[in-house]
Amino acid sequence: MLKFSYPFIVAWWFVRFKAMPNRLNLIATTAILFTPLLFLLKQPDFGSFAIITTLIVFTLFIAGLSLGYFAGLVAIVLPAFYFLVVNVPYRWARVQAFLDPWSDPQDKGFQIIQSMLSFYTGGITGKGLGQAQGKLFFLPEAHTDFTLSIFAEEVGFIGVILLILLYGFLIFKALRIAAREKQQEVQYIAFGLSVVLGLSIFINMGVAMGLLPTKGLTLPFISYGGSSLVCVSFACGVLLAIDKRQKFFSKWYQI
Repeated sequence: MLKFSYPFIVAWWFVRFKAMPNRLNLIATTAILFTPLLFLLKQPDFGSFAIITTLIVFTLFIAGLSLGYFAGLVAIVLPAFYFLVVNVPYRWARVQAFLDPWSDPQDKGFQIIQSMLSFYTGGITGKGLGQAQGKLFFLPEAHTDFTLSIFAEEVGFIGVILLILLYGFLIFKALRIAAREKQQEVQYIAFGLSVVLGLSIFINMGVAMGLLPTKGLTLPFISYGGSSLVCVSFACGVLLAIDKRQKFFSKWYQI
């Protein structure tokens, strides 16, 4: 829920407190926005932390942050990556399993290998709906984190490509709504929701395909989970409301 509420917080803070371009305000804004994220690290929930951090950086970019500030952020991120990933054994183990899952096929690399097998056995057209064998206790978290693997096994390469195209169309429309918005705060909200949706899709698919280290994030509209479905539906509802509002005012001005 924090992921989908943060675009509203970021937009409100940037517009109300005029955080740009004063350097002191920028430092204060960054500190205040990142403070709640410390609780995510305490849980720990590194995936949500990464998504919200990326959201803040993207919003800073569209708000007009200079390249010099981005260079400073990179200087902060690199040491943070070491302390949050390399220095934490279970996270670094996930990175190692991502780089070479076959080095430990029965433990650290088990999920990624089983996911790849599901993609492989699905072939071009798939085995048919309900016929996947990976979900029969072979692939852990087959209903949430790795649901794309079961989807690929049942509908095949063609089905996965169609799904990617549908997701691409969804994000394209979301970004288009954000780009057309004239009111700054609403534009930040639309852009932030687009980033959160896009990153959730990209990370989940990347993990299932073995393109990213394993991280527990749901696939919007497909993975099992009540709060996930409610939050994604809420985000899409807000974007549709913004789009309807734009069309209403556009017709009103024409009259």
